[in-house]
Amino acid sequence: MEKPFIGRHAELSILEKEYAEGSGVITIAGRSGVGKTRLLREFSRNRNVLHFTASPLNDRMLLGEFDRAVSAYCGKRPGSSRSWYDAFDLFSSHSDNLRVLILDDFQDLTVSSGFLSELRDSWDNLLSQGNILLILCGSVVSSMEQMGSDMENPMFGTVKRSIVLEPLAFDEMPEGEFSEKLLSYSLHGGIPGVMSLLSGMKDPEEMFSVLSDPDSPAFNRVTDALSSEVKGVQVYLSIMKAIADGMNRITQISEAVGIPPTTLNAYLRKLLDNGAVRRTVPATDYFPEKSKSGIYSIADHNTLFWLRFILPHLSDIGMREFRVARKDFLDNHMEVLVRPAYRDICIGKLQSFTDDIGFMPIVYGLYWNMEMDMDIIALNPAKKRALVARCFCRGSKVGRIDLNALIRAAGRINELRGYIVKLGMFSTDGFDEDLMAEQNILLVHGLTAVGKRSEGVLDKDPGI
Repeated sequence: MEKPFIGRHAELSILEKEYAEGSGVITIAGRSGVGKTRLLREFSRNRNVLHFTASPLNDRMLLGEFDRAVSAYCGKRPGSSRSWYDAFDLFSSHSDNLRVLILDDFQDLTVSSGFLSELRDSWDNLLSQGNILLILCGSVVSSMEQMGSDMENPMFGTVKRSIVLEPLAFDEMPEGEFSEKLLSYSLHGGIPGVMSLLSGMKDPEEMFSVLSDPDSPAFNRVTDALSSEVKGVQVYLSIMKAIADGMNRITQISEAVGIPPTTLNAYLRKLLDNGAVRRTVPATDYFPEKSKSGIYSIADHNTLFWLRFILPHLSDIGMREFRVARKDFLDNHMEVLVRPAYRDICIGKLQSFTDDIGFMPIVYGLYWNMEMDMDIIALNPAKKRALVARCFCRGSKVGRIDLNALIRAAGRINELRGYIVKLGMFSTDGFDEDLMAEQNILLVHGLTAVGKRSEGVLDKDPGI
């Protein structure tokens, strides 16, 4: 029985709108396992759809597979298509009614150097004239995006809508107790296929047992996704492993993997383009492309889990020996996985705390300098207002010592000179009673603001 369809309301609405408008070309891109095919199945319900999923075969074999699929759809005997153009012609001429043609795992179709040109010719002369909505769906994000942005791409000028699927957001998770949802989210990272495996689980050891099982559908997700996106998987995987281990600057990554920084940049660009890693600069850097302070991180939490807790123990796990890997996970998952996930969720929800902060955050994100780092900094440059906050996820309440440390750290952020600064503390485990009585401090338990709310906008610097 298929799992319930979760989230993706915006993307489904886009597809519904494009279908209502009639023929056109839509691209859907997203890394392996992010839910592209599930979205298309939901969209295809009760519609006239041919959904063809390509296989990693050569051009001739793929054409044969497509010919059989089109022939079955049209009620014809297979074998009449001598070219892709012939197969598209057969599909196009089958009916005058609006139809949907989905080409899934599109990256396997484009292995043939001439396929895109033949598809363009078929679109211009056949499919665009035949009341057909053509949906191209693939996992190599950069290649899919090029069809709409690269003038050298044969499909340039045909794409009317591009959709890039990201992992599901925390808000899209099924209802549940916050700490349990957070733990689960820090492991599946919004990847629907992994999320379904952890459904209903509350115990971290049980979750680890499922995800560390070599027979689990999620066990090879990271390597399978990378293999479909790049050539030379070993180099890219080594770079990602270094990043997962905390080596997040180019010089550190270069030293870890033994690749000169000038060469490393090309590999990192590929990983960035395909959504495997992300580059972050301090929120106070207004020109991120030119910033020399960029650091790299793994883009989704499930991949981070695999790189940090599965890859180092593959030999043991292959022999069904899980003790060392399990202990590593249980000892470190809160700091390595749960706290970063909580921090990212809090950053994403900042604007919902506008009334509690006292101003609308315009620029927000992480911050670091040579002396310290800060989980959250939010700015409204026009009003000269700032929020400086830390996130706590440690199994105990946050207290006065933590507040004093935050005050000292905030005082070392030179970019906030001249700003009125509000302090903030986000905690999964709540706060000591004396903190709850503090004025002008944003206190958030889970994702709920608690304590005393400030009256209007702050009019003084709270001790910095």
